[in-house]
Amino acid sequence: MAWSKFILRTFSFLIDLVIVYLPILLICVLLLDIPFKLSEIYGQVILIAYSVLASDIFNGRTLGKKLARMITVYQDGVKAPLVKKGMREVTKLLYFLPYAGPIFVMISLCLLKVTGKALHDYLGESEVILENAALEGELR
Repeated sequence: MAWSKFILRTFSFLIDLVIVYLPILLICVLLLDIPFKLSEIYGQVILIAYSVLASDIFNGRTLGKKLARMITVYQDGVKAPLVKKGMREVTKLLYFLPYAGPIFVMISLCLLKVTGKALHDYLGESEVILENAALEGELR
């Protein structure tokens, strides 16, 4: 996998974390006085819901992917069942686990660099491609 695509994928995920996860975490902790660990769980659940719904509504794109000009495609096509999209996103919870999370992140990053697909791509039977590659595929 080219470093540019690797960096774009990382960038798009960080954008989604900053616009969804971080605000929920801050609202829960600072405004609602919810304990930090519980706030993390709320943030993760809302991040998953956002990712599934955005992917479904915006044809395989979250805001981060839109800014990076990327799209998630599924073996079943972009309009894959919500269950499959949910499976892909729920797998990302592994990255947040207290001790095993960093191990899953490293495995996922290694897979991403070597094969072009992260752990959650394999489990969700999906692939993230550049927008222009998706357009070229439609033109054929």
